[in-house]
Amino acid sequence: MRPPGIPPSSANATPRIGVLFVCTGNQCRSPIAAALLRARLDERGSPLTVESAGFLSEGVSPPREALETMWAVGIDLSGHRSQPLSPTTIGATDLIVAMTRQHVVDLTVMAPPEWEHAFTFADLLRRAETVGPRLPTEAVGEWVRRLHAGRIRSSLTGLPLSEDVSDPMGGRPRDYQRTRDELVGMTTRLAELLSPA
Repeated sequence: MRPPGIPPSSANATPRIGVLFVCTGNQCRSPIAAALLRARLDERGSPLTVESAGFLSEGVSPPREALETMWAVGIDLSGHRSQPLSPTTIGATDLIVAMTRQHVVDLTVMAPPEWEHAFTFADLLRRAETVGPRLPTEAVGEWVRRLHAGRIRSSLTGLPLSEDVSDPMGGRPRDYQRTRDELVGMTTRLAELLSPA
């Protein structure tokens, strides 16, 4: 039954997502990045919604090493379960941040019209340094359109593989820590750009 006051056209609408992090299995990189960005945005009083998803699994917990590396910085990921990426989720998101170049390519195959708001993390930050932070009165989608201006689809294959955020899955604890530390720096910068003081 539809809640009162909600028109039929929006009763089953997918809630809008501000930022969606994407990786392969949604067990390490993307949930770590989402949790870190949420913490930074909370500190800044930002109401933006941050989620994560992946291409492979559903309902899988992060590995113990991922949990421990986040507990070390005061964040509990034990309640996270992997979520599958879908065209509906992609279409309901203002900004998609992928861990690798291949993830962006796969996104464009899954939902070709939506590629305009999907970026690798490194490319997003590089473009934002040129375009500038989101303006106080600017919606996230409007800022993303500025970031995308002048971009062509073929440019994706030219992005350096060296900029991919490395996947620690199956590695040693220090591999998880290295990925976490990289994402700490990147999410801190993204929070500053999304919610400037």
